[in-house]
Amino acid sequence: LFVLNELILKTLTGENTLKGAAIKFINCDGIASSFSNSILDALGISKGKIADTCKSVVGFLVAPLENWIAQLALDSQLRLQGHCTLVDSTDDLVVDLLLDGEYTGTIEVENGAGPTFTGTFEGVRQQAP
Repeated sequence: LFVLNELILKTLTGENTLKGAAIKFINCDGIASSFSNSILDALGISKGKIADTCKSVVGFLVAPLENWIAQLALDSQLRLQGHCTLVDSTDDLVVDLLLDGEYTGTIEVENGAGPTFTGTFEGVRQQAP
């Protein structure tokens, strides 16, 4: 669910929920604008009420799908271990650089660990703003 909300939907729509993405895709505000200045205004149904109703209906329709997706989640843990060279280039006893970093890791789920993966890293100390 995290990958869907925070990576896929946010990249495609700028929203981080399925409901928000659906509302943006359907364009409830645009639908409300198209009905505004019509007989609905004469009946006292404002553009805001139409948009709110549209958003409520979309939320109602999307809720079962969100619940179904949430049930697909696996309880998992990321395990990493690694090493690097710590460098204090200013002699102030504070690490300034991380060099030649290497790590190995696995993702563990209910049925055990998946294949091992490896990676490299480095880092430079940033000054606080």
